[in-house]
Amino acid sequence: MRTCTISSCPSVMARSSAVSPYYICLHIVEHGADIKLKIQSGETLLHFAAQKGVEEICRLIIERGADVDAKDERGYTALHVAAESGQVRIMEILLNWDVDINTINKDGDTALHLASIACYDKAVRTLIENDCDVNIVNDDHKTALRLYCSKYGSMDRLSMIQELLLKMEKKCIEEIRRMKSTKIKNTVITFHDILTKRIDQIALYARNEDVVQVMEASDYQTMFPTYEDIIKRRFNRGKVRKELLDESVTFFRWYFNRDYDLICIQGILKYLSNLDLTNLRNACKKTLTATSPLFELQQSLMSK
Repeated sequence: MRTCTISSCPSVMARSSAVSPYYICLHIVEHGADIKLKIQSGETLLHFAAQKGVEEICRLIIERGADVDAKDERGYTALHVAAESGQVRIMEILLNWDVDINTINKDGDTALHLASIACYDKAVRTLIENDCDVNIVNDDHKTALRLYCSKYGSMDRLSMIQELLLKMEKKCIEEIRRMKSTKIKNTVITFHDILTKRIDQIALYARNEDVVQVMEASDYQTMFPTYEDIIKRRFNRGKVRKELLDESVTFFRWYFNRDYDLICIQGILKYLSNLDLTNLRNACKKTLTATSPLFELQQSLMSK
């Protein structure tokens, strides 16, 4: 008879993530569960948590080193699962941790294909706002749009959709023109910069108090209604990146070299993904003690 232990049976954790509170899963993880293990179908705990929409557990296991790009036997990542299930908040969590947004399953489908065929509008919009490739074709040579229309509409409806898209394009062009010329308060930064720059650059913008004040006021939402969601989400991703970088600078100086200047350290850390930075933070924290002066200082800075 096969003995099933916590560390050898991921289905134990899968069930806890689906039907039990967060602290139960945390307790199992703290007692040595291997969160990267797969069941026979190739699914990981992250796949189960993504399908059920359990946000806290998704964050927990990603921070503990779960592979966000792990695939099951169908070629599904957790992002595929979340998109197919319409779990938008889970998708946002995965995207914040640099999941491959354009990866395909064994049928050649991206997360956008699955969200489209399942008719989840918010999931489709989330993927597009995060720069997914809308022109990828699957094994049937269909884009996500063509796949949607083949299931839900006729060619006449496709023509209508294309006409609406042309009108939307004109509206987008006009908003982009205004974004390029609209400075954020007393800075040289424009809203177009928030829309288009790399997240690392937006993390730098998040250090400017004027920028933060304007973004939190949300007046831009009426100025740029088509892009306001994208601008908001990109700035929030920049803030997350900034916080991770700030923590990592502290740990870098403690463990590697205190004499490096800030620009040098930031130049090194920019090559790390959010998941890499989290793993660095967790590894460093394991060797810190609550009595360490640096630990207390770091905790104090984080609480401000």
